[in-house]
Amino acid sequence: MAWKKLSARAGNLRTGRPALGIQKNGRVTWNWGLHEALGRPEWVELLFDGEAMLLGIRGSTSPDSGLEVRKASNQETWGVSALAMLRSGAPYLAVSSAFRKVAHDLGDGIWGISVEELAKEWQYEPERG
Repeated sequence: MAWKKLSARAGNLRTGRPALGIQKNGRVTWNWGLHEALGRPEWVELLFDGEAMLLGIRGSTSPDSGLEVRKASNQETWGVSALAMLRSGAPYLAVSSAFRKVAHDLGDGIWGISVEELAKEWQYEPERG
């Protein structure tokens, strides 16, 4: 038998892939991989493209334009409270169960996920310009 020692940090294979999620309590959360990709920000901006059905996030340097980032206890997860923003900007983003997807680099420092399937659950038709 050929035994291979497993690293205690093997979880980084999963957490290293940038992921963004929406929790049912209105928190927008992300993993270590996305936190690194964003440049380990203390503040972030949440962005929404209603036409392309994308939820985006980008690091910010100022509390004037961003939300304060909080780390989830001993997990490698970060997040911001955004329930009011989600409900006012796109009510179908206030989810009834956790929603998480791999995030993609959308350029200009923005990472995002498609939320089209959430809109379909609400039978929302995006505004096409």
